[in-house]
Amino acid sequence: MNASRPVEVTEMMGDRAYLYLSFGEGLTWIANVDSETQAKDEAPLEVAFDMQKSHVFDPETKQAIY
Repeated sequence: MNASRPVEVTEMMGDRAYLYLSFGEGLTWIANVDSETQAKDEAPLEVAFDMQKSHVFDPETKQAIY
């Protein structure tokens, strides 16, 4: 799956960074990337998701659904 989404927040964590990507309607995806990323807060970012390495949780129950 590919998409261009705005980066809400970039959280640096040593050699990794967490990118919070807005998908609207209160839906946020968190990407774990290398800290050398050029992503910037509030800027659009072209991303590709490997769904074999993804985890999806129900926002109400917090239970894993994928």
